[in-house]
Amino acid sequence: LVGELPLDTESEAVHFSLPSVLKPRYTPAGSSDPLAPIGGEGSQVEKSSAPAVSSFSLNVAESDDVTSVTSPTHGINTVIKDGSVEVTLTDVGPLDKDVVVLIHYKDPHTPRATVEEGRVEEGNELMSNPAVMLDFFPKFSSLQAACEFVFVVDRSGSMSGTYINSAKDTLILFLKSIPPGCYFNIIGFGSRFEHLFPKSVLYNQTNLDKAMSHAHGLSANLGGTELLSPLEFVFGQELLPGLPRQIFVLTDGSVSNTQACINVTKKNAHVARVFTFGIGSGASSALVKGLARAGNGGAEFIKEGERMQGKVISSLKKALQPSVTDVELKLSVPPGIEVLQAPSKIPPVFNGEKLVLYGWLKGGAGKSGPGCAVLRGKMLGSPVEHRVDFQLGVSSLSPTDIPVVHQLASKCLIQDWQDGNGLSGKSDKEK
Repeated sequence: LVGELPLDTESEAVHFSLPSVLKPRYTPAGSSDPLAPIGGEGSQVEKSSAPAVSSFSLNVAESDDVTSVTSPTHGINTVIKDGSVEVTLTDVGPLDKDVVVLIHYKDPHTPRATVEEGRVEEGNELMSNPAVMLDFFPKFSSLQAACEFVFVVDRSGSMSGTYINSAKDTLILFLKSIPPGCYFNIIGFGSRFEHLFPKSVLYNQTNLDKAMSHAHGLSANLGGTELLSPLEFVFGQELLPGLPRQIFVLTDGSVSNTQACINVTKKNAHVARVFTFGIGSGASSALVKGLARAGNGGAEFIKEGERMQGKVISSLKKALQPSVTDVELKLSVPPGIEVLQAPSKIPPVFNGEKLVLYGWLKGGAGKSGPGCAVLRGKMLGSPVEHRVDFQLGVSSLSPTDIPVVHQLASKCLIQDWQDGNGLSGKSDKEK
C-alpha cells in the first residue's frame, strides 16, 4: 500500500499513524448499498479479542533532511543506518492504541520535487514515462475576518466512551477560541439530528455559556451515523450577510453513503467551506478527507494521546483567513514532452497546509534535462508564486523497484475521476 502522509499542523512534521482497530461502516436504513450488512438492521460486527497489531517497526528512507523522529503516543527507539532511520517501540507487546510517529524535516516550507523515471511495461504508457511529485508547503502573512461557524458533531452510538469525550474536548476548545464578531451554532447527529440554536447566534458571553453547558453534557445517544441530512440542513440555511460560513464536522465513523455526503458538499462549495476532524482510531479517511476536499477546507485526525490544541487552532486560522485562489501550475520541461497534471483542478491553498501535485511527462522516457514547476495564485487580489527546479534522466527504475511516485499519481488520478474531474491535458475522448 502507498499513500501520502499528512503534516502535523502544530509541529509541521510529517505525520504517520498506524490504527490499532478497524471500524465497520454504518448503513442508513433503506440503503441499497451492496456492501450493507446481510443481516439487516440488527446485525452486529463481531469484535475479536486478539490484538490488532502485535509488533511495530518503521523505516524512514532517504533521511538526509530528517532532523528528528518523535512519537506523542508511545516511547520509541531510533537508529540511523545507511541513510535511513529505523524506528521501533520501547515497549514490546500488543498495541492498545494507535501508533503516531512524527518525522521532523529541516526547512519544511521549501518546495520539493521528486522525479521518478519510468520503466518499460508493455501496454502501460503511464509506467513507461517519468512522473514528478511536487510538494508545496507555503507560509503567508496572517489575515483574519469574521465568519459564521457551524459545528456538526457525531453523537452516534459508536462515539460512546473516549470518542465522545474527545469530541467534547475538541468542541469546547473551538468554542473558547472563536474571535469576537463571529456567529456560531452546534448540531448533533446520529439517526436524527438536533441543533442548539434555531439559527446561528452572535458569539457573546451569554451564548457561549449556553454552548459550553451544552458541550459538557453531550452524549453518544442519537443512534446511527447518518450525516447526509444534517449537511443538507446546514447548506440550506440562509447565509448571514458578510459572514462566510465555515462548517466543522467532528466524527469517528464511516458511512456507506460517503459519496453522497461528498457530492452534496461539492454541490454547495460556493455556500460554505467544510473542515473535518476524524475522532479516534478507525475514522474513515475517505469520508474525512473527501468532505474537506469537496468543501475546499482541511482535514485533521485526532488520535488518543495526541495534542488537539494545535490542530484546532490551525483549522480556525484557516477558516478565518483568506486562501490563495485561482491556483495554477506551470510545468516547464524539455521539448517533445507533454505534461499531464493531476489533480486537474487545484484546490485553494491555505496558510500552513501542504499541497501535493503530480505530473506525468508523456514522451519523457529516456530524455534528460532541467525542469521547473511554478505554482501561481492570488490572495486578496495580490499575486503569489512558488517555484521549484528538478532534473530529468538522473536515475531509472529497476524491475524490482516499487514505483511509489507513479502509484501515488495513479491514486490521485483515480480520485480526480471519482470527484467528477479528469486529467489535465487530456481530451474528453482520451479520458
